[in-house]
Amino acid sequence: MEKRMGPGDDTILTSPFQSISKKAPDVSITEFLFQSLEMNYELLKDQIWVQDIWDGASYKYKDIKPLTRKIASGLARLGFKKGDVLCFATGNVTLIYLVQLSVWIGGGAVRGFHKGDKKEDYEREMREVSCRFTLCDKDTCSKMKWASQQLGWDVQAVSIGGDVEDAKAIEDMIANDDGSRYPHNVKINPGEDVYIIVSTSGSTGVPKGVLHTHRNMVTSFSNFGAPIKIEEPRVLGRSLLATVGNHLISAYGGIVGSIVYGFSLMSSSKFDLKLLPEQIAKYKPDTVFMYPYAANIFIQSHELANHDLSSVKNLLCGGSVVAAATAKMFADKLPKVHLMVLYAMSEILYFSFSSVDRSAKPKSERMISGLVIGTDGGRERVSCGQILPSYEAKIVDPVRRCGVGRNMKGQLWVRGPCLMKGYLNTKAEKGYITKLEEDGWFDTGDIGYFDESGNLFIVDRSSFTFMYKDKLVSPSDIEDIIMRHPAVSIAGVIGVPNTITKTSARAYIVLKSNHRVTEEEMKKFVAERAEEHMQLHGGVVFMAELPESRGGKINRPELHKMSMREMNTA
Repeated sequence: MEKRMGPGDDTILTSPFQSISKKAPDVSITEFLFQSLEMNYELLKDQIWVQDIWDGASYKYKDIKPLTRKIASGLARLGFKKGDVLCFATGNVTLIYLVQLSVWIGGGAVRGFHKGDKKEDYEREMREVSCRFTLCDKDTCSKMKWASQQLGWDVQAVSIGGDVEDAKAIEDMIANDDGSRYPHNVKINPGEDVYIIVSTSGSTGVPKGVLHTHRNMVTSFSNFGAPIKIEEPRVLGRSLLATVGNHLISAYGGIVGSIVYGFSLMSSSKFDLKLLPEQIAKYKPDTVFMYPYAANIFIQSHELANHDLSSVKNLLCGGSVVAAATAKMFADKLPKVHLMVLYAMSEILYFSFSSVDRSAKPKSERMISGLVIGTDGGRERVSCGQILPSYEAKIVDPVRRCGVGRNMKGQLWVRGPCLMKGYLNTKAEKGYITKLEEDGWFDTGDIGYFDESGNLFIVDRSSFTFMYKDKLVSPSDIEDIIMRHPAVSIAGVIGVPNTITKTSARAYIVLKSNHRVTEEEMKKFVAERAEEHMQLHGGVVFMAELPESRGGKINRPELHKMSMREMNTA
């Protein structure tokens, strides 16, 4: 449904799925999760909850309450109290989630770091939250220790796995703490108290800290009807393999979703995309989650034919634009796999989903592997579904600052109760700032449009687009064309300075093994399929692999730095 606000064309869209929503309980995230666990305990107790697909380490659902009791008690014994922030940097994908639940029980918050970040990044992000507790492993302990020493106040270190000097091992808490210091009576204000501080991927600059309250995530899953009595078949099956870092918003959502929907969450402390087909064959997940960048590489792997992947019923993608070429490859190589796209951001949580049941969907919709395919200016685009309950949206003309109609591109603005509390800002009076437009709207920074059926199509990040003369260029459109070439594995396109045209498109391309293409051949391939402003006037660079951001996406700022070095030495 939609409504018009006053004169003009300022159209606001709301969810067609209000019937699956329920009023969010005003409770902490752990109360919400433990309620879900209790509702389904007999069904879930002996099932694996989290598992590391690298070494097989796991915990079962029946471990959650007794082990978090011990860890929460152990942290309290070390002086952890409500309002404290635990900063962590570890590859662990099992025990870390028990630690996070224990922190939330105590009224604290967690902030995760990418293991590959510099020690100076650790210090900056720890200082921003007045960090008093850190969690590390043997790979990150030296950086964490150095960062802690720069702060000027005492920091208590805890660790996972092996002996780490001057750190209290979580494993020791589990083995020896009697649980007597469990924080029973912590009063949590769900709408004000922060439980996670998520660092953005840094795709447009220095990562920002996003503050989420308990109520934000509880409301997000209440949108899907939670807490629920789990019935068969389960929403995402009995197991989900996620190729994400444990410090990202998708990991926090995975932990909540696993308890709410009763699936085993599988991940890896040492992720290697080349080994993924083998790991899927071994652990047989029903659903696999990966970013579109990884999905492109995965579906082209020669290893697909060497392993039994028949367990996979769903492939869930999110985090960036899914290309139509990717959907077509899945339809060709894994025709029984149902593709799903989730539109989410660190700032707004889960906004749209392609696989909410739509009994009245138009027969005219074109589908590939379960995804709605739209056409925009002759280009095929993949829809990321329709708005989820409790959200509102509008597409805004960036110049006139007013809403536009269906099938018209503009910036996606979102409003709803799941939006972040704000961005961490130590200079602000409250310690944070909210970057909201008038009447509580959040500008996502994405360019997109809604079709007549309310399907959302994301074109690109506005910060990634550039001008060629007077034409706006979307890198994802050019990447989609490049990836149709049979020799191309993956491509990243950026705009580079040009004195005549303002900016020109430059492509960084990874070829499939045993394939060869020249720069001129690639330029010609694109020129035959694209208008003048989308052609590769800025050149082509072939690489062994593309740089990745801390969020598992193409690192475009790094590509820009590379292009400047290349142009300065040319």
